Amino acid sequence: MKIKTSILITVMLVFNLWGLKLAQAETVTPQDIQKWQQLSSQEKENLRQKYQQWTSLSDDQKDRLRKRIKAYRRLPREEQQRLQRNFERFAQLTTGQKHTLLKNYQRWKKLPLNKKERMRKFYRNYQNLTPEQRQNLSNRFQRWQNLTPREKQDILNRLRDRRNNRPDQVGK
Repeated sequence: MKIKTSILITVMLVFNLWGLKLAQAETVTPQDIQKWQQLSSQEKENLRQKYQQWTSLSDDQKDRLRKRIKAYRRLPREEQQRLQRNFERFAQLTTGQKHTLLKNYQRWKKLPLNKKERMRKFYRNYQNLTPEQRQNLSNRFQRWQNLTPREKQDILNRLRDRRNNRPDQVGK
């Protein structure tokens, strides 16, 4: 009886963790108990830890998470899989890499729409490059990074002059 009670309580905790209200779940079914019993000790412990995290959240944080979960469940399967891969890659990053990624994302959010669109276009074009073209671009970027500010300005001025002297640009 003690084991069944423990299982029942933990299954209820899992329902709460998933954002379900017990009133909505009504009862814990034998299938729920069977699923719980099939979990490894490590999986059960992970769920208990997640529940502790859940209970430490404010109601507002819980509501935001519930909304995100609902939005996730409405996504097409391919998009869910893409997000899952991204989460897995993020989890493998070091703390420093995560911090850098967060800072870059915050800068991205502040960009005007036209700059965001330019960056998206660049990224799409980059994705279409062959590995050799990507390596060539990377090498050229590295050379650019090693130039002095004066050398960079000279190159930009030459490019601007060339662009302004093209026949299709005359009179503009």
